[in-house]
Amino acid sequence: MAVENFEIKKMNYASSYKRLMHYFIDIIVLVLIIQIIGRTYCYVFNTTFEENENIFTLLFILVYFLYHILMEYYFQKTVAKFITKTSVVNLNGKKPSKSLIIGRTFCRLIPFNTISWFILDIGFHDRLSNTRVINDE
Repeated sequence: MAVENFEIKKMNYASSYKRLMHYFIDIIVLVLIIQIIGRTYCYVFNTTFEENENIFTLLFILVYFLYHILMEYYFQKTVAKFITKTSVVNLNGKKPSKSLIIGRTFCRLIPFNTISWFILDIGFHDRLSNTRVINDE
């Protein structure tokens, strides 16, 4: 486990409640994206969701990973973090590398990750990926 830089300790971490808001807002955004893609697909190919359940399951997985990786790598934020005025940083308080963001995204799959901020001072996917979510200044 990396020792946190003094600079990051001075930063203001996002609260557990903001982190929970991030989860719910981002799920809503992901569902909307899937709905738009799914309905467009069904319209173009004259089919239904029920007939393509496996395709939409794979689509959700793909969109889930692309959404988090691209948004957090390029903007240091997802839609939820834009709304709550928070950002993802590395342990030095800087923009995380692509590998940290990819690791962070895969760590989201850990069971009970979403509630880990209420149990620990730093949640699983932040702790394991050496990233933090801070309030913007």
